[in-house]
Amino acid sequence: MTEQLLHRITQAAASAPQTSPEREQATVEAFVRELAADPRKARLLFVEVHGVNDVVRQHARAGIRRFVDLVADMIRDILPPDTPEAHLRMTALSAIGAMDQAVTAWHFKEVDVSAECLIAHCVQVFEAVVRAGRSPS
Repeated sequence: MTEQLLHRITQAAASAPQTSPEREQATVEAFVRELAADPRKARLLFVEVHGVNDVVRQHARAGIRRFVDLVADMIRDILPPDTPEAHLRMTALSAIGAMDQAVTAWHFKEVDVSAECLIAHCVQVFEAVVRAGRSPS
């Protein structure tokens, strides 16, 4: 399931114009649409995985690390060239975490918005997190 999600997101990022913000829009939209299409995926990837055994948790963390790699590569050319790798990865993790929480809340009906509104919001949050990542710590 993680591989399928990552494959679709990678395809979206590769087929979009390789400029910011079009590439980010395509990537975020693929992430949200994929999870919105099947609520079980979001629940399994972000909620239920925490209550399972260590092997499943490790597999899920490996998937998150691959997604962090994808996002970090995508935002690398947006952030200053001297941005430390750890800062780049924290920025990617922060963007992913924000989207994870928004999609999870949407699936649990904690926010009542359309999928289009959710996507637009996640894109805005993603862009804000990346902008915040430009500031060195």
